[in-house]
Amino acid sequence: MGDDNSENLESLKKILRDKGKILVFVGAGASIPLRIKGWHEILEEMEEEFTGEKGNLDEYLRLYGYAGTASKFYNAKDDQDFYRNFLFRQFTHTEGYFYSLQVAILNLFDTVLTTNYDTSFEEAKESLNDNLEHSGHPRLNYETQCLPRFSSSDLLLSPHIVYLHGNTDKKKYCFRKEEYKFYYPSVFENKKTSELEEFLREVIREFTVIFIGFSFNDAIFVEFFQNTIREYIERKIDFKTIHGEDDPRELPFKFVFHKNVVVQRSRMEKMVNDDSWKGLFVEPDENQLIFKTDADVISIVNGLKIDTSSKNEILKLYFKFKENIKDKDRLKDDLDLKIIGVNEYNEIELLLKDIRKGLIRPTMLEDTEGAANAD
Repeated sequence: MGDDNSENLESLKKILRDKGKILVFVGAGASIPLRIKGWHEILEEMEEEFTGEKGNLDEYLRLYGYAGTASKFYNAKDDQDFYRNFLFRQFTHTEGYFYSLQVAILNLFDTVLTTNYDTSFEEAKESLNDNLEHSGHPRLNYETQCLPRFSSSDLLLSPHIVYLHGNTDKKKYCFRKEEYKFYYPSVFENKKTSELEEFLREVIREFTVIFIGFSFNDAIFVEFFQNTIREYIERKIDFKTIHGEDDPRELPFKFVFHKNVVVQRSRMEKMVNDDSWKGLFVEPDENQLIFKTDADVISIVNGLKIDTSSKNEILKLYFKFKENIKDKDRLKDDLDLKIIGVNEYNEIELLLKDIRKGLIRPTMLEDTEGAANAD
């Protein structure tokens, strides 16, 4: 773990110790272990079921983006019931898969915001409560808020699970471009606002937020997030102009768990018989290898005495690594997020458990961390 990681983790722990206003913002990455499909897989199925065709998705995405592509496919069918039932099937996870990450999140944070449509957090809550009840402890009571109605003030009164873009229970979704236009009108140069936007503005201004499993590939949400930060900064400048002094308020920190791109040492040893591959990596004696970023990497790969397909595989990993670095810089510089890097998604769960040590709430037992089964 790098210095930035250590510093950011300590900042997060301090905020938790000080019992500041803090919540977790969960994206699709947290639902991967539940076999919930991502945007790309869902749109592939949507293309076939709504248009009767397949194989054109990449071109649609290039022209219209994710939400715009969903709208194009929907228009081919133009059937609300068919659309809602289709999404319901996509976001209903198969029983038997583990949701231990959701349990670890609920063990540490009172309030969960999510753009996911599945209800795994409520199922994790029930599993957690069953363990608490079995151990003679009181059950945890979580309120829920769901599209289209929200109240930020209620978040301070009781634990909450908030479905920002809808869920399978209500069958209301923010998925197509028309739905995004309705719920994020400010992004589309509409002078109106929405209850969702007002809620999120208050959350961004008032709460420390930890993003988990959130890729920031939702261009509409990212633009709204950036606009909100920009408006906050502009208001601080206006405050000084009007009052002749700095606005004492500061925007709470925003953290993000970000997955690194690493290569297993065993994978390189399997592809290359000698040690010539070691020049590609910063610390070649580590098990999880991190690429160097200079141009010599390409020439070293081309000089390896291996077949062309293996060279191409290594180069593909290298360019994926460089893209990952670029994405990390975007999150840090453009969105002002404090990054906590992890090499595997399961490390997030372990980090949350580690943070929780010494911060255990009175109603919690250590054995509740193992509550993960979906039955």
